[in-house]
Amino acid sequence: NFILNECTRLDNYRIYPWLHDPFNNRVSESRPVAFPDVDPTDRPDDFLFTMVVGDFLQVAKRDKLEETQNYIITSFVLDSSHNVVEFIDVIHKCLKPGGHWINLGVLDYAYADHPAETSIEIPYAVLKQLVVHAGFNVIKEDPNVACTYGQNVQSMLVKEYKCAYFICRKE
Repeated sequence: NFILNECTRLDNYRIYPWLHDPFNNRVSESRPVAFPDVDPTDRPDDFLFTMVVGDFLQVAKRDKLEETQNYIITSFVLDSSHNVVEFIDVIHKCLKPGGHWINLGVLDYAYADHPAETSIEIPYAVLKQLVVHAGFNVIKEDPNVACTYGQNVQSMLVKEYKCAYFICRKE
């Protein structure tokens, strides 16, 4: 919300996210990260981007988003749900016919190690089958995109994920 509604130019602010992380660094000083990294005012006049805080499944139901969206973009989010099957179905319901779903992320299932939480954990091959079964046509896919997540560029320790990336269209 802050970036979309308050930032007026490129690299307007700086933060030091690794200030208190002195281990495995090539240099001793913490480097700033400037944001936003793109000019938030450089967009078409008819551009409309909304962001809603809350659980996606609850927001979709509460705000009656059925067949209202042209695009849904999910980034490192599928594995944060208790039920990825329900997540796929709700995304399908929210999209207009011909709408697109773009996804990038891992399947590191946040609730897998919590015995008190119910969770469905499936491999990517099964996830893809469910996406197609839900009524999507996969138009682009790369199940092996190398990504870091919250990575300190000065760190000597690199954690790299192999992410599933796909674009699909609601038929």
